[in-house]
Amino acid sequence: MHDPDEVASRIRNALERENQAYTFVDDRFIDRMTPQEIQSVETALQTPIEGVRVHLTDALRKLSDRENPDFRNSIKESVSAVEAACKHLVGSQKGDLNVALNKLHARRPLHQALKNAISTLYGWTSDDSGIRHAIKDIENVERADAQFMLVACSAFVNYMLTR
Repeated sequence: MHDPDEVASRIRNALERENQAYTFVDDRFIDRMTPQEIQSVETALQTPIEGVRVHLTDALRKLSDRENPDFRNSIKESVSAVEAACKHLVGSQKGDLNVALNKLHARRPLHQALKNAISTLYGWTSDDSGIRHAIKDIENVERADAQFMLVACSAFVNYMLTR
């Protein structure tokens, strides 16, 4: 019997050796990522917080769907994972990500620029024409946007859970 992590590593190595445009993360083929990006996503997927795992798994599934990728909803799921992590850490499901970030900041201050950066990313997904609201003017959301958000949100979840 083979170790699943070893099998995944062998698949990734073969894809990289053959200079393929894809890699293998959480049993899914997705556009190639750096080893650090893969590690960040896989670490976040191993969190004991179910809400975070569900949102990130959905984000990855929507991003990796070859026939009908859903980048917009992948981004929603990625940022929802951050929100779930922050709400878990403050012990309250009330409010949105900014409410949870403010509570976290009050308990253990974040650098203001970092707090603002996460809040701004959330704002991008939440403004009137943003990702999380009804589409008024179709915004061009690309694979690169969704992959960035998956990696960035995974990294922030990992940071907050180890902080």
